[in-house]
Order: sequence, then structure tokens, then C-alpha cells
Amino acid sequence: MKSYKKAFVGIMGLVLVAFICSMAIAADEKTLTGKINEDGKLLTEDGKIYDLGETEKGLALAEMSGKNVSITGTVTEKEGTMAIDVVEYKVIE
Repeated sequence: MKSYKKAFVGIMGLVLVAFICSMAIAADEKTLTGKINEDGKLLTEDGKIYDLGETEKGLALAEMSGKNVSITGTVTEKEGTMAIDVVEYKVIE
């Protein structure tokens, strides 16, 4: 009987780890609208600041100081700093 209990606990532990890992992988994409500030960050309409991921598109956006943009990407938070890994963007005229 004890071996079944150990096997059950082990399987439940693996299921929990798989669930937690899948949550991190399946981050939702969001679309944010705002202006690129002089520091190369996105300042949204609600006053939040997002670092731009160091992808080709993120680096291109960082050079567009003063432009209004709409950005789609994966948003993350690390140590209180918000960031978006840019998948696509549009400059809003």
C-alpha cells in the first residue's frame, strides 16, 4: 500500500511541475499603445513604462523616440520592471 502512495505523490509532483512550466511558456500576447520616450521605452496611455525586449523589432522601436506606436508582444515583469518582447508594431500617425 505504501508503494502506491509514494507513486501517487510522485506522479502528482510531476503534474504540478508540468503545469507550472506550461504557464510560463504559454504567456499571452498583448497589444499596448503609447509613445516611445527619450530612454527608448514605451510609455503607455495609462502612464506605465515598459522596457522593449532586445529583439530586432524591439531595438528598432527604441530608436523611434517621440513616435506613437501600437505594440503586440509578450509582457513580463521582473523585479518590478515591466517589459514587452515585441512581435509586431505599428507607428500611429
